[in-house]
Amino acid sequence: MLLALLLAVFDFTAPADWMARNAALLKQRTLASVVLPGRAPQGFALLTAICGGARHPELASLPDEALEEAVREDVKRALGAGSEPHYRRIVRYSEGISQYEVGHAERVQSLRELTRELPPLELAGAAYDGVSVPDVARSGAAAALRLLS
Repeated sequence: MLLALLLAVFDFTAPADWMARNAALLKQRTLASVVLPGRAPQGFALLTAICGGARHPELASLPDEALEEAVREDVKRALGAGSEPHYRRIVRYSEGISQYEVGHAERVQSLRELTRELPPLELAGAAYDGVSVPDVARSGAAAALRLLS
């Protein structure tokens, strides 16, 4: 689930252990307007909150208002941002981001060893090497280099 809130927020840093103790709902918070300038009007920030997943699958069944309230409380604990959002949008993806289980890296390594015998085949993408756009780009580039060598 993705919830975008336009808030008057300027900074967003906290130690991982604090986030784990105090902001249990959100898997990830991204200040999209920092990563992608121009996403929010001057003086505002666009915060993208990703929640749910394996740790909190019950969030998928919450009505929009309840989900927004839960996320806003979580963001308030994490950032101290308590003002009313100027913009909000909830997007629900039931299986949007890969969630690797323990042993994933070892399974991927085993698969890659097996596919070495089947050229020209390479495994790349979010299912193998990370879910972020940079992870996927690196995965694809590495696979292309392996195919070209």
